[in-house]
This record gives sequence, structure tokens and C-alpha cells, in this order.
Amino acid sequence: MDDLVSSLTDGRMKEQKFRLKHCGLSETIILIEEYGSVQNFSLSEDRIKQSIVNSQMIDGFKVKRCGSTKDAVSYLAIMTRFLQQSLCSKTLHGVPVDQMKLLKGQQTLDDSKQYLAPFNAFNEAAIKHKDLNVTELFAKQLIQVPGISADKAKAIINVYPTLSSLMDAYQNCSNVKDSEKLLATIKFGKNERNLGIAVSRMLHMLYTQQDSLP
Repeated sequence: MDDLVSSLTDGRMKEQKFRLKHCGLSETIILIEEYGSVQNFSLSEDRIKQSIVNSQMIDGFKVKRCGSTKDAVSYLAIMTRFLQQSLCSKTLHGVPVDQMKLLKGQQTLDDSKQYLAPFNAFNEAAIKHKDLNVTELFAKQLIQVPGISADKAKAIINVYPTLSSLMDAYQNCSNVKDSEKLLATIKFGKNERNLGIAVSRMLHMLYTQQDSLP
């Protein structure tokens, strides 16, 4: 729980979620070890609970709460045994992380062949890098905007992988009204919801307004 609060306090939570979504895992579980009262933390109980709910409902992560260190160790041991038993009779194929993204939702543990990212590739995709490519830098910029979750940022860069490509798309719109609506119908998240006109207008104003923002 203290790691969760620390990530929320210093603003790392969005970036961490974004990296998890790009590390090649089809299912991600956030393990929260609870101890004592959340009232002892620097953030309000409501904000902590809202962050946990958002991780489940908006970002699509599974959340496992454990009441103690003993419970957390027990859960990890059970999950490890489950994976070992589920995969020991399967044929495992290592594939690049980018290909794992395409396979998401297309395979189950019942399949005789399992396609998985090699650990070194998974680890490389999950860690924080000092050097970012232009797409990663654009995504990192997007998730700093209020209201832009990791899921929304991912959906935007899937269509416009760089800020330059987005600016070109704005330029190609026939009028301001069309450019304001450019991002509105981009789908995000498991439920394939539209980003919406409010988000689209906000980002349009952020990237095209030449005067200072109000």
C-alpha cells in the first residue's frame, strides 16, 4: 500500500500503468498488501480507493488485496504453482513483445501452444528507460495531461504515434470544428469507448492554441 501511495503522491502511477500495458502481458495483476489504517498515509482514503477502482474499471488491471505479508507470500506461491501446472504440458513459443500485443485476447491457458514474451524482452519493455523514442516521449507527455489515462494515451498513439503525426492530421482538417473533433471517436480500453469530444477539444487546444492557455 505504501508503494501505491508513493506512486500517487509523486505522479508516477500513470507512467507505471503505461509501461505495464506495453510489456507484453495479456493479464496484469496489481498486488496490494494492506496493513494498518489508510488514514495513516499522506493521501486521503477516498483518493487511494478511487485510484484502486480506476486501475480496475478504467485501466483493466486485476487487483488482488492481501491483508498481510504472509497472505501476499501465500498468494504468490499459489499463483506460481498454478502457472507451473497450467504450462508444464504446453508447447511454449517465445515471441517479440510487439507481437504479444497483437495476440492479446486470442489465446487461453487451455490452448496446447502458448505464445509468450521471453523474460529478458518482458523485463526490457517494463523497466523505465532514460532514453525514450519519440512515440514513448509523446505518450509520456499525454499521460501528464489531466483526464488522460494510460489507456487513453495508448489509444491515441496507436493512431498518431508521434506529436508530429497528430499535428499533421490537425493541419489536414478542413476547418477548426473538424480538428477539434479529430480524436473524439478513437476507441480506448476494454469496452472500446470513445475518447469523447471533451478530451478531443482539450488536446486540440493544448497543441494548437498559440496564445497562453486560459
